[in-house]
Amino acid sequence: MGISVSLEIVNEPTVRRWLGEIRGREVPRARRRLVRRVSRAALVRTIENNPVDTARSRASWVAALEQLGGAAPAGWEGSHPEGAAISEGRSRSGLVESSETELTEVVATSGVDYINYLEFGTQRMSPFQMVARSLQSLRPPVPQQPFFTASEDEMGSMV
Repeated sequence: MGISVSLEIVNEPTVRRWLGEIRGREVPRARRRLVRRVSRAALVRTIENNPVDTARSRASWVAALEQLGGAAPAGWEGSHPEGAAISEGRSRSGLVESSETELTEVVATSGVDYINYLEFGTQRMSPFQMVARSLQSLRPPVPQQPFFTASEDEMGSMV
């Protein structure tokens, strides 16, 4: 899903030049800040939703969060953390950021061997869905009322 904004200004070359400048400079910078902030929030919630035993899988998300300039939530290690497991988890973290004029992307990954079982479950274990629940919690609620009311004729011309 993407966001597209279209603007037409007639006979205003100064305004168009200014809009072109902010589109190419300020909008990508603001979008990058927003994507990083939302990514940090998603990672914090993923860590909080992630079950903890040795802290291995949580450590992989914490490492990505720290690469984005975030801080792990208090107590993320759980009550029985294992140093070797935390080191391994951190080493199996991945974070890729890309930012271009039209697109900003942050991809955080956990390479812990059993991370898919935690997220999706198994025949004997229910899924924790820590990533799915984290992302879902960040989605804005769908408004109950439409932003505008259109007649059926108008809706037909929109389709």
